[in-house]
Amino acid sequence: MAYAPKDLSVLAYTNGFTLWHYATQHDLTQVDEPGYFDGASDALHIGDQITINAGGRNAFRFVEAVDSRAGTVCIGKPE
Repeated sequence: MAYAPKDLSVLAYTNGFTLWHYATQHDLTQVDEPGYFDGASDALHIGDQITINAGGRNAFRFVEAVDSRAGTVCIGKPE
């Protein structure tokens, strides 16, 4: 299954930074696949944080790169 825009919502926005929440029944390994969030390339920005609830697991991810013209998003895990 793929990214669902209705499952992504803004928790907070300030000074160009957005804290997002994404809830899905998908397994976290699916959500971590490259390109999963490509459908949100028009909304996500470098440095944004996504709190993810996926398949009973919780995780934080960060937006590392966005190319809205190509429709791609690169998500990274915290170090």
